[in-house]
Amino acid sequence: MMVSNITKVGLIVIVLSFIIGISVMILPLPFLSETHTNTTPSDVIPVDGSYIDIPVIEGKQHPFPMQINIELVIKAPSSGDYYQTSSQIIYSNSQGINGTVPYTESSWGQSGNDDLHISHYFMIASKYSSTSFSLYARIQGDPVTDGTNDFYVESVNVKINYVVLMTILPLICLILGIVLVIAGLIAGKIRPSKKPKIKPVDAGLEPSLQWGGSSRSGDTVKTPRIAIKTPVKKKAETKKVVKKAVPKGDPQRACKFCGKSVPRSAFFCPHCYGKLQ
Repeated sequence: MMVSNITKVGLIVIVLSFIIGISVMILPLPFLSETHTNTTPSDVIPVDGSYIDIPVIEGKQHPFPMQINIELVIKAPSSGDYYQTSSQIIYSNSQGINGTVPYTESSWGQSGNDDLHISHYFMIASKYSSTSFSLYARIQGDPVTDGTNDFYVESVNVKINYVVLMTILPLICLILGIVLVIAGLIAGKIRPSKKPKIKPVDAGLEPSLQWGGSSRSGDTVKTPRIAIKTPVKKKAETKKVVKKAVPKGDPQRACKFCGKSVPRSAFFCPHCYGKLQ
């Protein structure tokens, strides 16, 4: 069974969808995702009720929705006991819209000198990502019972994933490939491939240059309508000449005894030996 070209294209699109999906998860492709890291230490986080704003993204713009993962690493060099901070992500764009990104307000605590890792994972719709915008991490600390208030943000790690290109594009390719495969199978059943017709060849006839063809049926041969022929010359009529044999020598006569021809001058018949004279 011949596979149609539509089915082949569908299979290629399906394989391409899997390649794109795997590449998104493994490879840091620049047009699908991007990462930013800021290792500049921030100011000391205040514990008197005030806060500091740490730049996370500045002047970003993209027509598609964006998934953003922000990780803040807070270091407390001298704090030996429990310390606590609260953080939230602030959105600001060029049109004067400012506000807290929903579901990013949270409090975090840590004991000892271990670093505190704060993560915020959220999505920005295309309505807000299509205009130039900036994100800030607003952090404030709670008063500590012991130790020195010297903890600060050591680094900021940001990863941006473009949702349409990461998830929707492989899914669209997969659906399109399945549709093409099904359409190719249906088209193959409705319109089967044509097999070339093989004309029978008569082994007893030699090919000849002619127009109109000739056919042979039994002993009757049909002359083609237009054909290249060689003129046939008529045979000259010949007449048969019968010559009568004339005996050589003396005149002949019939033997009176046997009736056969004998020379007229013979005394005896050479056939029956009868006496003639």
